[in-house]
Amino acid sequence: MCGLRAEDILTLARWMAEADPLVLAPGNGMERGRNGGSAYRAAIAARPGYAEAHLNLGLLMAECGDPEAAITAHRQALAVRPDYPEAHLSLGACLQTAGKHEEAAAAFRAAIACRPDYAEAHSNLGVA
Repeated sequence: MCGLRAEDILTLARWMAEADPLVLAPGNGMERGRNGGSAYRAAIAARPGYAEAHLNLGLLMAECGDPEAAITAHRQALAVRPDYPEAHLSLGACLQTAGKHEEAAAAFRAAIACRPDYAEAHSNLGVA
């Protein structure tokens, strides 16, 4: 990996964990494919309470077609930050994709409880 040592990668991950969450956002070209997510995992290892990194890992796993890994990552984000409406919404979408419709509806309701005017959560609940 560009001649970087493991210590350099961990330092970079720590810096990224302190950066804007969009730095690690899925789709930015940093991580692709089933083996993607190493930057998120490194950020989580450096800062386990980094809910955004857990969420972004979940989004990436969903994008890669691994709903169970996505569900796990979303639940970890919510364990860190239970009042995270975007994580509830995304968890609901992953659960719905996995055919777990009752759990999906509960996740959408939790998103609405966190943010009552969350239109996307209301819409998703309507089709859950």
